[in-house]
Amino acid sequence: MILIVSSQRAGPTKAMLDARKAGKIRYIGFTGHKDPQIHLYIVESCCRSRFRFDAVQMPLNVMDAHFRSFAHLVVPELVKQKIGILGMKSMGDA
Repeated sequence: MILIVSSQRAGPTKAMLDARKAGKIRYIGFTGHKDPQIHLYIVESCCRSRFRFDAVQMPLNVMDAHFRSFAHLVVPELVKQKIGILGMKSMGDA
C-alpha cells in the first residue's frame, strides 16, 4: 500500500480532488486487508496534511475482535472523524 496524499495538493492528490470537482468521482477512500495500524497511520497522516477521506473499507466480521481488531481500533476513530465505514469479508477471510 502506498500513501499518496500531499499537503501541497499536487500529483495524485490533486488528480483525485480535480476528478471529484469535475463530477467524475463522488467519494475518495482507501482499503486495506491485514493490519488496523496501517489504517490508523493513513488516517492520522492525512489528518496532519489536512486531507480527509470520505470512506475507508476494511474487514469486519465476527472473528475480527479476536486478533488485530479493525472494529475496536479503527472504527471508533472513523466515527469520531465522521468518515464512512465500509465492511468487507463479513463471512470471514474467504
